[in-house]
Amino acid sequence: MRARAWLCVAALPVVALTGACGGGEDSSEPASAAESKAAEHVTVLKITDTSTPGNWSWDKKRLTAKAGKVTLVFHNPSDLGHNVRIQTGEKCCFGRDSKDLGGTQVIGGLSNDANKTARATLELKPGRYWFLCAIPGHWQAGQRGSLVVN
Repeated sequence: MRARAWLCVAALPVVALTGACGGGEDSSEPASAAESKAAEHVTVLKITDTSTPGNWSWDKKRLTAKAGKVTLVFHNPSDLGHNVRIQTGEKCCFGRDSKDLGGTQVIGGLSNDANKTARATLELKPGRYWFLCAIPGHWQAGQRGSLVVN
């Protein structure tokens, strides 16, 4: 027992000395790729379906985000299936100059998604986009809005 106590006491200066002589982090050195990636900015956009029968709508009509990674968090409390898609184009939606960039899967309705929340992350450049429900008839009836990325 005494030998262990002596060993612990004797080891303390060695531990203190090696800690002071290097091996610690130096803030002047570049961070690893993983650390840099973790520090990237991600804009989170929350969208909720507020539709009533025959009136398809979101809780927001305009969204803004910083260029880079944008995460859509879509909540659909209704029993009818909806999704959120991001598209390019001068006019909404599915036009000749439109391009679907991605978005959430359909949740609610027959999707069996118990929590009724879906997420999708996209890499967006500065510009003007559309967010919409791609279910036929929904975006035409008003379930769409504009997204400006700076």
